[in-house]
Amino acid sequence: MFKMIKTNKYDKLVNDLIYYLYFIFQFAFVISGTAIVRLSQSTYRFSTLFMIVPFALLAICDFYFLLRGMFTKTEIIIYAIVGIVFLLSFYNYRNVMVLANLIVISVFKNTDGKRAIKCYLLATITAFIVSLILGLIFPNIGNVIQIRGGVEKERLGLGFFYASLGQFYYLSIVLAYILYREKIKIYESIVFIVLDFALFRFTDTRAPFFYVILALVIFLLVDRFKNTILYNVFGFITIVSPLVACIGMTLMSWFYNPDNSVLANINRIVNGRLHLTHNSLMEFGIKLFGQTQPKALGDPKYYLDSSLMVLLILFGLAVTVICVCFMSYFAYISYKTKRLAILLSILIISLRGTFDLGFMAMQFSPVVIFFMPVFFEYHKSCKNQLIFDSNH
Repeated sequence: MFKMIKTNKYDKLVNDLIYYLYFIFQFAFVISGTAIVRLSQSTYRFSTLFMIVPFALLAICDFYFLLRGMFTKTEIIIYAIVGIVFLLSFYNYRNVMVLANLIVISVFKNTDGKRAIKCYLLATITAFIVSLILGLIFPNIGNVIQIRGGVEKERLGLGFFYASLGQFYYLSIVLAYILYREKIKIYESIVFIVLDFALFRFTDTRAPFFYVILALVIFLLVDRFKNTILYNVFGFITIVSPLVACIGMTLMSWFYNPDNSVLANINRIVNGRLHLTHNSLMEFGIKLFGQTQPKALGDPKYYLDSSLMVLLILFGLAVTVICVCFMSYFAYISYKTKRLAILLSILIISLRGTFDLGFMAMQFSPVVIFFMPVFFEYHKSCKNQLIFDSNH
């Protein structure tokens, strides 16, 4: 590849800068979700600025790597094609989430994934603690009263502007910790579960509470037993999980009918999400490159809580297919290179994205940082296997 910048004297500076920018971006993103920031338009804009500036600089770092000739022609072509699809979607639905992920995947190609995950952990945990402090100082902000099973219960926001956000960040912290360590001890799992119960007691947020326990149990089982059959089954389930989750949620939502006892029970378990997504699908349909967010989506009866359905309805079919296929392929190469922690994260992300937020959003799912290192590890192993086969 032709290099427009031939000197390497800035490479280390740019690489180091990426980690600091990523820390600032993630910290600002979590802080932007705190209730005290959301109370004021000016403070929210200020926190948004702290996200935009470091992310814009990350994009410039990406451009620097391009000028340094660190991307192959094939990579550039793939990025260009995918980028055009994402830009067409962005033209209709003015949201940069998928474009942001494309930049993150490419910018972390030439960096240390472990160090990046460490930055994510430090930024998210620090911001989480700040939110808890804000929750103590302003105890009534972000709390909601809900009635479940005929019982009135207060759900605490813990400083965040809605009650479930804290527990979702806790799930992301647990997954990022496993990604960073690539192993977990029994006592660490116990500590995570105790904290999980404590958060659930305050926030009454069921899905991420169960996802944390499920993630810890699965990882301990597959990692400890070292059983080939168990690993293969787990790998297969993870590889198909993004596709199954997306198709399953789409079909259940599309054909939802309260007279269907199975779908009605599922809808009840997931707090009416099937009914709401069904309304959105029937009202707005599915476009190839997404659509401008209809004003009617502000109506509670069209509320979308499934990030997979947000992708499909708002970002469009083309973006959804790319994202789902990417995650399945990522799971496949992680399975082939025996990256158990990454497989676990992809599985939980797919489950979470079915009914909740965070599918392929780097703020909640930093696993995408590892795609390039895992891809090259897989490519190298395939190349070595070909050389071995040719010699025998």
